[in-house]
Amino acid sequence: MAVTSPTKHSAEWVFSHFENNSGWGNDAVAWSIGLLSSCYVLIGYDGATHLSEEMNNAEMGVPRAMVGCLLVNGPLGFAFLLIILFFMGDISAALATPTGFPIIEIFLHMTGSVAAATTMTAMITVMACLSTVPLLTAAARIMWAFARDGGLPFAERIASVDKRRQIPTVSIVVVSFLLMLLSLINIGSTTAFNAILSLAVVSLQASYLLPIILLIWRRLFRPDTLRWGPWRLGKAGLPINIIAVIYLMYTCIFLLFPPYQPITPVNMNYAPVVLGGALVFGCIYWPLRVSKRYVGPLTDAEILEGTIH
Repeated sequence: MAVTSPTKHSAEWVFSHFENNSGWGNDAVAWSIGLLSSCYVLIGYDGATHLSEEMNNAEMGVPRAMVGCLLVNGPLGFAFLLIILFFMGDISAALATPTGFPIIEIFLHMTGSVAAATTMTAMITVMACLSTVPLLTAAARIMWAFARDGGLPFAERIASVDKRRQIPTVSIVVVSFLLMLLSLINIGSTTAFNAILSLAVVSLQASYLLPIILLIWRRLFRPDTLRWGPWRLGKAGLPINIIAVIYLMYTCIFLLFPPYQPITPVNMNYAPVVLGGALVFGCIYWPLRVSKRYVGPLTDAEILEGTIH
């Protein structure tokens, strides 16, 4: 792409040029709202933790997988981003593309070939589809674990394991069905689909935030209650935890903002409404049903003794 592109931006343009087409008068706000894409890329690095019960030596394997995926994919993604920025051409032309996908217009500009642009777009599409496989695996494993511990409706059925294949077939089918339903939302309403994406990112950010805050509290006030595993960051751990909390709180706030001004029913970010509804539902459903049968994750001994059938 770098060879075939007819234009090239300067390093000054790539690293210092800022273009605000969002309608927000404050560039810092516009930039902060634009963090959604970068946050979405990072939501999968905890996938290994959800499969830790299936791993040998998970104490070392899980952190290696989490850190390794960032060390490998981070530089590759950054290199791809630099190539796009240096050779993408006019931003306005990319945004005004009749395809509705600026990246397709950028590929066409950089290669000058419809076939090449189509091939590159197809490669990204295939990678996006393949990336859903580990996400599906992690989501199904989480659903099965919650059902096994009695934390979901129809827990006994969802927690069942196929005796021949030794996999949680029901949870896989349920998660797959829900994913297909969510994908159909984009056909009816792009606004609703974008709200689901924002909600997914914000919810995951919040799920990372709470345990880190509790860990900081125990580091500072109850260090004697912590049991460290073989993988530890030592003195760097606390500063990293604090930076993570600041970042997560910052992104959780701005990811709930509408992406464009002026705000209309079409471009409104409805993630706060959906998130509020989910919280209200949880506050009602927990005391009425779940708290009576869910007492937290079960130990291996309880599972082996037949607590869950």
